[in-house]
Amino acid sequence: MGDIININCKNCNDNEDYFIGMGMSGQLTNLYHCPKCNYLDLELDQDTENFLNHKIGSDFSTEFDIKNIYCSECKSSNIVSVMNVIEEKDIPKYNCHKCGEKQLEVFPAGDWD
Repeated sequence: MGDIININCKNCNDNEDYFIGMGMSGQLTNLYHCPKCNYLDLELDQDTENFLNHKIGSDFSTEFDIKNIYCSECKSSNIVSVMNVIEEKDIPKYNCHKCGEKQLEVFPAGDWD
C-alpha cells in the first residue's frame, strides 16, 4: 500500500497531493525533484518488479537501463533538466517551485492501493 502525502508551502500556500510508494499492482511511484526549477513530480518506476527480482551478486548495470526523468516544467521552457528521486523526509530541504522559499512542509493525507 502506498502513501498519499500533501506538500504545502507555508509562504505561498501552494499545495498538492502526491501518491507515492508501492500500490497493489506492484509498481513503485517515486517522487522526483528538479534541481533547476524545484518542481516536484511523480513517475512510475517501470523496473521495480525487475529490481525486486534482481539476483544478488549480478551486475545491475548490465541488466537494467537507468532511465532519466526529465522535468516537464523546464522542458516547457526549452531547458533540459534531469530530475532526482527524493524521499519524503527530505522535502523540507527544498525550495518551493512557485515562490522559491524553503518553506515546504509534508502532511500525511491517506493511503492508496
